[in-house]
Amino acid sequence: MEDQIATKDLYEAAWYYLNGCRIEGIQCLEMDEKRPACFFSFRSDAVPPLQKAYLRQEAQVNLWQFRRAYAQLRDYVADAKKQFARRQRLEGGAK
Repeated sequence: MEDQIATKDLYEAAWYYLNGCRIEGIQCLEMDEKRPACFFSFRSDAVPPLQKAYLRQEAQVNLWQFRRAYAQLRDYVADAKKQFARRQRLEGGAK
């Protein structure tokens, strides 16, 4: 059975993504008036050991590959925030 995890930490998200965890979704939530927070949801059998390694500061990566994964996720966040802002405007929630 696959485990699922959600995080708004882009470094942690890049760690899971780089290690083959499948992105289930990206959700932006309004946390304050200035900007939304975006959460990545991942699913994989590897989630528990990857989370353990990350939280114990034992994560090791190929820096070039990590940089590319981080940049790709950063682009996903930018797109998700644009879509969130559009929805807010359409719903009349933008101030």
